[in-house]
Amino acid sequence: MGVQLVPRTMGATGHQLQFADGTRDAFDAVIWALGHCDQASWLQIPAAVDPQRRCVEDRGISPVPGLFYVGRSWQTTRASALLCGVGADAAAIVNRVRHSLGHSLLACPSVAEMHTQTGSSAT
Repeated sequence: MGVQLVPRTMGATGHQLQFADGTRDAFDAVIWALGHCDQASWLQIPAAVDPQRRCVEDRGISPVPGLFYVGRSWQTTRASALLCGVGADAAAIVNRVRHSLGHSLLACPSVAEMHTQTGSSAT
């Protein structure tokens, strides 16, 4: 379905990401599932963090092209950082990534099913 799980990302140059195991690969978008802690001292991408080292995002959308987040506290609702609430936010981010890349991920049955179940739409 086009989703690729990789080891920890250690660096990036353009669209190329370098992983903890030394491999590299090119990506059009990255969705970081961060969880409820707002500590991003490890994130070294200009414009992705504020002076207090918190992630900069609006409803999971970073000002950095191709960078998205899920699992942020109050991303859209109180439950955004919890397992019971992250699904709707994840579906909205997938839809946003699909829109920004011009791809039709909703052609994949499981993504279309998730989209229908959560009732989310592109923002």
